[in-house]
Amino acid sequence: MLRVLPEAPDLAGQLADDIDGLARSIHADVAANGHWVAREEGMRDWALAALKAGLIGTEVSELLEEYRAGTEHDQSKRIPGFTREEDEVADIVIRSLDLAGARGLRLGHAIAAKLQANRGRSRGHGGKRF
Repeated sequence: MLRVLPEAPDLAGQLADDIDGLARSIHADVAANGHWVAREEGMRDWALAALKAGLIGTEVSELLEEYRAGTEHDQSKRIPGFTREEDEVADIVIRSLDLAGARGLRLGHAIAAKLQANRGRSRGHGGKRF
């Protein structure tokens, strides 16, 4: 079975720190490009976070549309050398890390903890089909 996180806690901690640092860096870039001006204009933090969470959902929908159209393996028009699937998954991750960076979430550490917790769960997590 493939292990996403190494068993060594210090290495897992370093990966979590790297993810958290990446989130802060992505948020700084996105904010510098003007995508968080609503915060400066007085939009409440919870409302802005909800808006950004919704935008993550739009990226997921765009990925779904690639699968529905059968175009997920086609060349991305925005990032040469990558598929449309890779392009859309990257958008999902970027928007997620942006939100985490903006909210000061310890996403890397939460991912490490969640993966560790999931290792102990039963196959299918309670008999669900997917």
